[in-house]
Amino acid sequence: MDIKDNDRSRLPICEYINYNVCELSIQDRLDILQMIVNSVDNKKIQDKGDGVQIKMINIPTPTLIMIHDFIKKKLLQRDKQDMFIFEEDIE
Repeated sequence: MDIKDNDRSRLPICEYINYNVCELSIQDRLDILQMIVNSVDNKKIQDKGDGVQIKMINIPTPTLIMIHDFIKKKLLQRDKQDMFIFEEDIE
């Protein structure tokens, strides 16, 4: 994808991430957090309650694309595994 930082074309990627991240395991979410922390200036990371807050606008576009692809891959793996388990139950 060829997306410029802070371009409106980032919106679908951000929406996909927001909508689907809750479907991932805790470990997968921690992996995503590590991707973000590695790509964002520490000044942009704020303590918030029991966690941290990082605004999407501060995450570089290549990192957002990497996170999008990571989520998509993990969901596809989960769906394939679910289908395999379902097929075993039928037999």
